[in-house]
Amino acid sequence: MNLKSKNIWWISKPPKVNEDPNKSFTSEMKFLLENSSMHCYSKLVEPGRTSWEKRMWVIAHVTAFITLALLLNTIWEEYNSKPLTTNLHDAVYPVELIPFPAISICSNNRIMKSAAIEYATFLSTLDPEHRSPEYFLDNVKRMGSLYDLDVTYLKEMNEFQSFLDKYDTNTTDSVYNIRRRMKLMTPPCKQLLLKCTSAGMTIPCLSSGMFQMSITHRGFCCLFNVNETESLISRTRQRMNKYQKSSGSDMGISVLLNASSEDYFYRLFDLNGFTVHVYDPSKYDDATSGVIAESFISRATESFVRIIPQAMYSDDAIRGYPISTRHCRFPDEYPEKYGSRYSLTNCISYCRIRSIVRLCGCIPFYMPRSDIDEDSTIAYCNLRHVSCLNTFNIKWLTVVTFREIAELDIDLENSLYCPECMPSCSYVRYKIAVNTLPLSKYQVKETEIMAGVTNASNVALVNIYYAEPTAWLFRQRINSPWFQILSNIGGICGIVTGFSLAALCEFAYFFLSYAYYSLQKSLKREEPKRDLIIYP
Repeated sequence: MNLKSKNIWWISKPPKVNEDPNKSFTSEMKFLLENSSMHCYSKLVEPGRTSWEKRMWVIAHVTAFITLALLLNTIWEEYNSKPLTTNLHDAVYPVELIPFPAISICSNNRIMKSAAIEYATFLSTLDPEHRSPEYFLDNVKRMGSLYDLDVTYLKEMNEFQSFLDKYDTNTTDSVYNIRRRMKLMTPPCKQLLLKCTSAGMTIPCLSSGMFQMSITHRGFCCLFNVNETESLISRTRQRMNKYQKSSGSDMGISVLLNASSEDYFYRLFDLNGFTVHVYDPSKYDDATSGVIAESFISRATESFVRIIPQAMYSDDAIRGYPISTRHCRFPDEYPEKYGSRYSLTNCISYCRIRSIVRLCGCIPFYMPRSDIDEDSTIAYCNLRHVSCLNTFNIKWLTVVTFREIAELDIDLENSLYCPECMPSCSYVRYKIAVNTLPLSKYQVKETEIMAGVTNASNVALVNIYYAEPTAWLFRQRINSPWFQILSNIGGICGIVTGFSLAALCEFAYFFLSYAYYSLQKSLKREEPKRDLIIYP
């Protein structure tokens, strides 16, 4: 039984075919269909077929091509709509491979009573009208409006600011330095942090690599494990080297806080205690950004802040996709503004600062300068700017990063529009769960960190640590690599039309050879005819 095809390349000694110098495209196409490796195309030109049968075969092939086009279009649209995918890469990723978060501890007391009295007394000595320190003490308290934007005493604040500009401006400053003064009146870390332990070992709280005073959205606070925060721009990539080797409260950090209310003068909230923020070390501590975990710590309590990290990394292969497709940025992808530390939080803070400068002409003292156009002439906001800051505060708290609904254009006018701000492609997000217990006499006597404490009502103890030894690691990658797309297209083409790479070569060879012979034929026609001359 002969199983070989009748195609000409299966014949060992095919008969010679006389080349027809006048062969047409139709005849060549018929020859191609008769010998093509694609199934059933020979039925279109097979001798003996009735016209009705040929029409049916034409309808069948046209239907197949239409179906193929629809399927390929569906595949392409689905690929373009979801070119990237995010999935759980590792459900037991060790926490010792995840950087320990930055920790901010802020006292709810924003202005110390002792510092306020000292400053009021100093201002009284500068006053040519010799007004009492009590008069200036009331005005110093109104400086707290720079935190909560209270506009109750606008007239008094403007008059007090005029006094400060005239009598309390150093020769080195062109304007009154509100930032330096607010830092001097903020409770220092050496007063707030009584004792610290790391991985069970007692260490000085203000030693190198531990807490330092720096700016946050709450003002000056005590920060642990942070990069530079005076600017949102870092030209060199900084890697944090603080990691927790294992989970558990004995492997994290514990801080004994001074919660005495004797020096309270201006509180942000109606409680005596602290706020603790947990966030990525490369970010600015802005609680309004939505990606910073916050907890309130009351006095006479022990709080257990359990950290639950989630990490995501993106393959470098997705860098080839436009930002409008992947909807995220890599940390080093916006170097002209953020250097090597781009993040959604830093971007929103930068956008908010630009808007504040544009609308009020100043920068809040608790925000990084961000190298706004490298313009050092922009001053920090003082008491004169409180009214303007209060007017647009809701706008700056309502951030919009994209606009696709036309009906919301009116709402966008009252929002902060930051279209360039997108999530980071790779990040670590820290969630927290907090349990709080009252401090007891038993704990005061038996706990090492509480040794020497005689009055538990004046302290607060906070323990910050990883809750579990493992975390979830997510990965963002290309949904379908090019070879998978090619495989899908090839499979559908083969099933629907019998198309293959060999058939593509056949058609390419046919059209190229026909074009070559047609060109040769046209050149021969253009050759001039010469008369035959016979010489005697």
